[in-house]
Amino acid sequence: MNNNVYEIVISLGSNDRQESNMALAKQLLEQLFSDIRFTDSVWTNPVGIESDKFLNCLAIAHSKHREPQIKSALKRVQIRCGDTRAFRSINIVRMDIDILLFDGKRHHAEDWQRPYIKNLMKEIKHFRVEAKRAERAKEADKEKKAKRADKGKKARKK
Repeated sequence: MNNNVYEIVISLGSNDRQESNMALAKQLLEQLFSDIRFTDSVWTNPVGIESDKFLNCLAIAHSKHREPQIKSALKRVQIRCGDTRAFRSINIVRMDIDILLFDGKRHHAEDWQRPYIKNLMKEIKHFRVEAKRAERAKEADKEKKAKRADKGKKARKK
């Protein structure tokens, strides 16, 4: 069994029924990843297609599953949001979900250059700092409990 926990950063975008599709995608992703955190959503102009504006956000999560399994799960979320090749062929993107970062490896290099990705990555970095603080606090709490338990054992021995 795989004991590694992989950090995953994903991007979400929709140019059709944007707010309801984004809400549905987030709900489905929360069922897949217990620790997922989403950035604010931002409206952007389409890149490379003619369409309505896109609503975009990023998310960070952790999983023991490997990249192929995660890609497959994200594809199922897209489909559940109504995304199809037929819609894509007429520039309707109900939901696009891409892995930007998996276990430290960057994907979709061109996306990393987009200003909204750069801005939203600042939120992702903030989430990482918060998570590390929470982890340190949890460890400190464990140490305090262990010390109290140790003192209790010594007091009972006397």
